[in-house]
Amino acid sequence: MQQHATITEATFIQDANSRSARRPRGRPIHRMLVSFSVAYFTAALATDLAYWQMPDVMWERFSIWLIAAGLIMAASPPSRT
Repeated sequence: MQQHATITEATFIQDANSRSARRPRGRPIHRMLVSFSVAYFTAALATDLAYWQMPDVMWERFSIWLIAAGLIMAASPPSRT
């Protein structure tokens, strides 16, 4: 014995809305964090060059903080999509 199912338009609309809600929007967070790490490492290079020209402890500490922040941002786990 076969049974027939009737499919309405509302079912398609509801399925389409539920599928789009599951999909993440925009870029994954890891891609954004990696760009920050590149900026931190570039700034650390600039502060290293400043420390090379004028040996002030302030530039050394800036470099340490920038390198630490760059490593933290680069080590963040990629988002699962």
